[in-house]
Amino acid sequence: MSDFLTDAWFAEIADRAASASVPEGVALTVEQVVEGDPAIRWQLRLGPDGVELDRDPSTDPDIRITTDRETATEIRAGNVSAQRAFLGGQLQIGGDIQALMANREALAALAPALGLA
Repeated sequence: MSDFLTDAWFAEIADRAASASVPEGVALTVEQVVEGDPAIRWQLRLGPDGVELDRDPSTDPDIRITTDRETATEIRAGNVSAQRAFLGGQLQIGGDIQALMANREALAALAPALGLA
């Protein structure tokens, strides 16, 4: 996989997203924000047509995950878990937490297919 957060990395995620399947009944938009100068923001839209990556989102997400670049990189490398980063205050989750919890199994199953785990 290409270097994290590069154009090539996003292209690979978009390709994988195009062929990923979503469990029936799941419709959810998850946005990730990596703070910095400039901030990097993208959304994954999950629905009956599969998964779509949007690097220039204009819609409000159901769930927003925010970290700084260092934390995002450490999570991606497997050096720290998202749970530990959340508990330590380095990862913030906003939006519809109930939707996140209701769809956690679908999201966890998609992560490896998208190369995110």
